[in-house]
Amino acid sequence: MRIFGNRRRNAGDDGQVKQQKYKNKKVVVTRDRKVIPLDEAKRFHIDGLPFDSKAEAEYYLILLDKQERGEITHLTLQPKYELQPACVRWGENLQPIRYQADFEVEYPDGKLEAIDVKGLPSEASLLKFKMFQYHYPTVRLVLLKRVRGGSFVELKEYNKQKRAEKKGAKQ
Repeated sequence: MRIFGNRRRNAGDDGQVKQQKYKNKKVVVTRDRKVIPLDEAKRFHIDGLPFDSKAEAEYYLILLDKQERGEITHLTLQPKYELQPACVRWGENLQPIRYQADFEVEYPDGKLEAIDVKGLPSEASLLKFKMFQYHYPTVRLVLLKRVRGGSFVELKEYNKQKRAEKKGAKQ
């Protein structure tokens, strides 16, 4: 699989760079010569539902299994939460700030969890997590990271383990 940007170098061009025919879109060309937009190539599909990562798709299967066993009463995909409403300040329209989790899970006892499967969270996403916890105190926010072996661990625990490993390596 080869990824092309909006320009590429063709063999036999004598070094000339030609404009690609894909209208400045990044695409992936597979071995069987299919051309797929890059954003679609990175997505994973289960039951016709698109997921942004393989880890997210795998965790969806875990949640489906829990739902079948009755451990979960309701499962929502890609729930949206408003962290700050739209407003007008000094004549400028400000867009609302929203957070979209990967899953929302309701348990038989009525408790809610918003679950987000992350690799490495950005500074913006960390800020949104804090805002979410402030505005939705009754919904537990769970940030998960997929670790070696295919299991999932909460991001807090993963960071604690990494700090302990670094501390142990220094001694």
